[in-house]
Amino acid sequence: MGSLVSASCKCGFERDMALGGGMHNHLTYCAFPCYCQDCKSLFVIDLFSDDTTCKECGSDNTLPYDDDEMRIKVKPILVRPVIRYVQQTFWEKLLGRKQEKIITCVNSGANVFDWYASYKIGRDLSLTDEDYFCPKCQNYTLKFYRIGCWD
Repeated sequence: MGSLVSASCKCGFERDMALGGGMHNHLTYCAFPCYCQDCKSLFVIDLFSDDTTCKECGSDNTLPYDDDEMRIKVKPILVRPVIRYVQQTFWEKLLGRKQEKIITCVNSGANVFDWYASYKIGRDLSLTDEDYFCPKCQNYTLKFYRIGCWD
């Protein structure tokens, strides 16, 4: 299930986004916010696709918002393990086969959005409650807030 996230800044910039993926496409689709350094816009892109161009101007000069350049890390990160399981088929469940565990670490209590994506792009994605780079005022005053879920 994906997350509905709102980005807002003191300067008046606001954007609502549907991030992650739904029940039917969560293994092949991962919506995530990115910043275009050429046209100075925030847009949502599918990080599981090969197309990383800006939706506004078509530039390849983009940065996803999980990049270290896009936020100010001010809080110590407390990491906690999260156990997930590999999806089983009906027959595997019927035969009583043991599920394979996937153990990942996430930021404890500070995550607004996180997505297990290391199997596809080599890293897990997350947005925290830290200060991010605002595309409108060009300051590190943008905040992300969880506002709901989508599927």
